[in-house]
Amino acid sequence: MHRLLETLDVACALMRANFRAQLQYRASFLLGSFAHLLITCGELLALWFLLLRFPEIGGWNFADLSVLYGIVNLSMTLGDALANGHDRLPIAIKQGTFDRLLLRPRSLTLQIIAQDFTLRRVGRGFQGLFALGYGLSNTNALILGSPEKLALLFVCISSGREGHPKGEPRGQAGAGG
Repeated sequence: MHRLLETLDVACALMRANFRAQLQYRASFLLGSFAHLLITCGELLALWFLLLRFPEIGGWNFADLSVLYGIVNLSMTLGDALANGHDRLPIAIKQGTFDRLLLRPRSLTLQIIAQDFTLRRVGRGFQGLFALGYGLSNTNALILGSPEKLALLFVCISSGREGHPKGEPRGQAGAGG
């Protein structure tokens, strides 16, 4: 247990150092976050305009799709923040800097995650939170009504797997498969 707490402490210290480095250029950070927010706003607005013309698509209304959209965007934000270091791994191997990670007495996965924990895509996370909040407040699913449904919501966000709060996705009940 002591080793786990020590590892988490080192991970937090590495992430704080990474955050400070990213915030050195505040204007760049703010503009990048705002750009990601605008892009995701465009996606949500396109969905809204589509549903103005067709109020339901396959039994799904805008509130239902907002819940799904929020879960997906929050999952993508979380995944991007945690796995972006793995995208840079082939470059580190080619440049010969990967050896430094192997020589350190810490978990390799922890070092890879902590070396590039990105803050620049928080705009997508805020958009996901907004869409999820809007969808949950305007749907009659009552996700927050029980601990089991709330746990399902957190599992869906953290695993990247979307599950409809009303049960099986519409049109899938009884489908063989």
